[in-house]
Amino acid sequence: MKRPFNPEPKQTTYKGSPVYEVDCRQWTGQMRALSHPVRRRFLTKGEAQAWCRQLVVDSTVGRKLDPGPVALSSLCDLFQKSIEAGAAMETIKTYRSQKRKFIAFLERHNVVDVREVTPAVVEMYRADLFSEDLRSNTIIGYLSWLSKMYRWANRTGYGVGNPVDGVKMPKRESRRRNFTEDELRTLMAGADPELKPLWTLLLLTGLRRREAVELLRDNVVIETPAPFLRVVGKGKKVRTIPLVPEAQEAVRHFLGVHDCDTLLPFTYREIYVLWAGESGRKIVGERARLGLPDDLDVHSFRHTFLTWLANRTGTPLTEVQAVAGHASVVTTTLYVHRDESMLRKGMGRLGADMVSVWYQEDAANEKIQRTAVVTRPGA
Repeated sequence: MKRPFNPEPKQTTYKGSPVYEVDCRQWTGQMRALSHPVRRRFLTKGEAQAWCRQLVVDSTVGRKLDPGPVALSSLCDLFQKSIEAGAAMETIKTYRSQKRKFIAFLERHNVVDVREVTPAVVEMYRADLFSEDLRSNTIIGYLSWLSKMYRWANRTGYGVGNPVDGVKMPKRESRRRNFTEDELRTLMAGADPELKPLWTLLLLTGLRRREAVELLRDNVVIETPAPFLRVVGKGKKVRTIPLVPEAQEAVRHFLGVHDCDTLLPFTYREIYVLWAGESGRKIVGERARLGLPDDLDVHSFRHTFLTWLANRTGTPLTEVQAVAGHASVVTTTLYVHRDESMLRKGMGRLGADMVSVWYQEDAANEKIQRTAVVTRPGA
């Protein structure tokens, strides 16, 4: 007897994290008719159950059922709970800021129901964001959050379609860049002696600011022939970063200056203020004190490390990706900037090699001609 179509989520683990899985492999025909995958995983049980209920409705009526009136503010709250599970605190703060911005827009324009948000409304939201003189990357973040929310609403049966799909995203801009050789000399020659180990460590390990402040002393392996750091990065992924001699000196400095669980005696915010300063409290950062450009931020240390590792040492991008802790080598290529000086040196070596080949060919041809003259009969 054929089992009735009544999928239910089951709690399991996926890559070490608890999830709720809906397994519909015994109803492959129904799932193919609905154009849905036969297996799906969700972070929360409520989201999984909502998706199962929607599957039953879709199978019964043969089409997506209109979810009816759904308050957008409530939907935003539900979505927020689903994406905050397991996220870092800084990420959660960003999500909440994006949610508040969208809710404030809805209140100004009296938009209440989920079905009232059309591509035209999203265009209005985009125009409002541009009117606040926000950076393009910030606007992309707000619109991406909205797009994620509607994708989640469609999966859980609360929405139909994604109005953000019909809106053109702003062009992403990158204001970060590498340190030049002259800027690095300026930094290392004039840095505050108490801060120089910090800048050295960031420059020679490529640590993210969050990773640096959360690095535990127990994860520093220094008294071995090959010292390294054991770093817990995004997504709780663990990687190792070898330490060159200068980085080892910086680590030993911090191991001796305080007795806390973490290696660095700085907070996430303090590192930013030490580098960029704070106008409200009239704090002059290291960047302004040394006369370095404003487009060099704390993340520029990481960009410089990865660019030099790839371009100046010939390290394969797959190895650079592993040291950086990137999920994809495509992300690594965004960090590895073009190096004009290395390009010129490479072109110089290429020219020298080509010229040497030409001379070798000329010498070989001349030798052949001399040999032919000597061996010619009657010569």
